[in-house]
Amino acid sequence: MIHHVLVPLDGSQLAEKALPIARQVVRSGGEITLLTVVHSPAPLINIDPDEPIHVGDDAEYVQARVENAREYLEHTGKNLQLNGYDVHLEIAGGDPADAIIKASEEMHVGLIVMSTHGRSGLSRVLFGSITLKVLEASSIPVLVVPNREREEVKQPATAPDLGPDLAT
Repeated sequence: MIHHVLVPLDGSQLAEKALPIARQVVRSGGEITLLTVVHSPAPLINIDPDEPIHVGDDAEYVQARVENAREYLEHTGKNLQLNGYDVHLEIAGGDPADAIIKASEEMHVGLIVMSTHGRSGLSRVLFGSITLKVLEASSIPVLVVPNREREEVKQPATAPDLGPDLAT
């Protein structure tokens, strides 16, 4: 069995499907680190390079997102602690795939357990696949929990059919 796993969460029920699997692979008294990534807004328009226009106040926006993430992770972590796991909570910024890989390496976890979001076709092309990026770049083993449910993402009415998706 594994002593320490990393479980990336984004607040969705689909991401949380990795939690029961993480509990199964971690030995009794083992560690589970829950990680979420908070995005900070990037400049939307850069008319004047010296004064980019942002959405709202970045500091307040990011602080609110961090506080929400912390509350979510604390709530999720309490359930794991009640079942005897040593739980660590991590909040990172930046690109989710990069943050997952960096955290897994810095914490020397034995395994990353994450789920897919069930995207396929144009949705996957437009939004990418964090799971795929982690699989391709991680030096740490990754256990992927496939979701049979599909995440609802609105696609433009004129979206071309790109055919069946082979991996999520």
